[in-house]
Amino acid sequence: WVSGTTTDSLKDECRAVSLSTGRERLVLAQSGSTLILDVAADGRALVRTDLTRREMAGLFPGSTEERDYSWFTWTYPRDFSADGRFILFSESTQGYKTYLRKTDGSAAVKLGDGASQALSPDGQWAAAIRPDTSQIVLLPTGAGDARVLPQGSLKSLHAPVRWLPDNRRILFMGSDAGPEADSIYLQDTNQGDPKRVGPKGDWLLSLAVPPDGRSFTALLGSSIDTLTAVVAPLDSGAPTPIPGLQPGDVPLVWSTDGRFLYVWKPAAFTAEVYKLDTTTHNRVLWKTLAPADRAGLTQFGLVLPTPDGKYYVYDYVRSLSELYSVTGIR
Repeated sequence: WVSGTTTDSLKDECRAVSLSTGRERLVLAQSGSTLILDVAADGRALVRTDLTRREMAGLFPGSTEERDYSWFTWTYPRDFSADGRFILFSESTQGYKTYLRKTDGSAAVKLGDGASQALSPDGQWAAAIRPDTSQIVLLPTGAGDARVLPQGSLKSLHAPVRWLPDNRRILFMGSDAGPEADSIYLQDTNQGDPKRVGPKGDWLLSLAVPPDGRSFTALLGSSIDTLTAVVAPLDSGAPTPIPGLQPGDVPLVWSTDGRFLYVWKPAAFTAEVYKLDTTTHNRVLWKTLAPADRAGLTQFGLVLPTPDGKYYVYDYVRSLSELYSVTGIR
């Protein structure tokens, strides 16, 4: 007897496999992931059931307390509108799907297939990546047809995708040589192929896009503990470190006036978000975030504050287990 799944589902089942013929059959399936731990001589089975979920919560307009905003079982946000009224998120329970949800309690709207990435500044389009083709697709948030962007000479492209303030151009990581991302690329969503805007190297595009629209924020380095946040021009010139930040700080969002930068210090069970004053280089703790119920918390995901710091959304992984002695299965 073994535990596993025959689909892309996160839920394992207990299956019997014949040692002589290799034939399989289902022995036990439950609402959670079923892991077979031991089988006694009398046929009793020791089974663990895991319920693992990726959940989403945040503080939204009209609320004074955080609300759980999870949709299905594997919800993770990828963009948050500047006014805190819309969340762009993905569900990957049965393949990647992109959803848009208002924070007034309305139901989520499925926009299409692909892993969600970014909302256009005017809210009319959502950029997503389709894992099967490694292409960026623009999904309309209202009426209209999806548009697949040309890849040009790129062999691969990688998240995140960020929209520039002009509502026309996007940034993402990619490579023209192989599967690994090795540079930052800029693409006009209305015409043309992607073009490289950064030298090749250990780049990691950050979520924060400077409000001037003439540069981008990224991280340079080979490990999470040594990453250095930089601002790099879109046209030419060398990247410049952002004074006041510490190694490992991840830029999240700029304030509308470009003075303040919210940065995230990744941790296992909480999210520490700092606010950097770029004129004084003073970095202060803005919020330490964690769900009210920390039972089963195994991993913190991403934090997305609004530029004014009034609202935010984040995600985390929770895994709860139960142990059973099961009789009567064959």
